[in-house]
Amino acid sequence: VLEKVRQRDADLSRSDRIELPLDLTREGDTPFVFAVDCRGRLAESCWGDRGWNPTWFVKSEVTATRWSAEIAFPLAELTGQPVAGKRWGVQVERKGGTSTGQLTAPLERTEIAFPR
Repeated sequence: VLEKVRQRDADLSRSDRIELPLDLTREGDTPFVFAVDCRGRLAESCWGDRGWNPTWFVKSEVTATRWSAEIAFPLAELTGQPVAGKRWGVQVERKGGTSTGQLTAPLERTEIAFPR
């Protein structure tokens, strides 16, 4: 079975979507943003540059009452190598498009620590 190639850098502004901003320095900046919409279309940026095209993987599923997405990306696409003991700021945001008028507040910022 051939996999359909996903459209990259799609305009997701009118779609129900999940955005995953990553703050690797924990200084309040968000250089990396990964986004996927309910149709499985992708967008990403690095320091606002939408021309950045990292390797990452998404599996999405839509049912009559919900949709879900599983996201995976190699750490080398972000930093080269994770640093032992370093913490990242991570936020998950669900945003609705103008067609739904729905917008949910972002979850409280979370930190991920790499084991020593």
